[in-house]
Amino acid sequence: MGMIKHVSVLLLLIPFYAHSEQYVCTPEKMTGFKYDSQEKKWNYAKFKTDFQYVLTPGKGKFAFNLVKVGDANPTGGCEKGFNDAGFLFCSIPDGDFKFNKFNGRYLLVSDIGYYLVGKGMWAETDEDSGDLAFQIGKCKPFN
Repeated sequence: MGMIKHVSVLLLLIPFYAHSEQYVCTPEKMTGFKYDSQEKKWNYAKFKTDFQYVLTPGKGKFAFNLVKVGDANPTGGCEKGFNDAGFLFCSIPDGDFKFNKFNGRYLLVSDIGYYLVGKGMWAETDEDSGDLAFQIGKCKPFN
C-alpha cells in the first residue's frame, strides 16, 4: 500500500517537470550509529530504507531541491547544478547529499548530531543528539 502511495505521488509530479532534468532516488542501504541511553554508549545501527526522494530543479536560491516523497517541504537543496564531472553537491539540515549522474549513485551522510554535542551546540548531550547515518542508493531520471 505504501509503495502505491509513493508511485502515485511521483506520477503526479511528472507533468510539472516533464521538460526538465529530474530524478527519483531510492536508498539501497542505510547504516550508522545510534546512542543507547540505557547502555550510555553509541551502538551500530541499521535504518529502514522504505522511502524515496525526488530531485527536481529548484527555484530561487537552489538549482535543485531534494524532497522526500510524502513530505511537503524539501529535505535539502543544491546551490549549484551539476559540475563538468556530472556531480551534484547538496546540503541537508544535518549533513550532505552527493550524486553522480553518470553512474546514478548517491551518498547521503547525516552527521551533525554526533560531533556537535556540548553546551551551546546542536545537542547538549548524546541522548539529545541525532543519529549518525550513512545512506547509499541510486537515482534514475524521470525522462
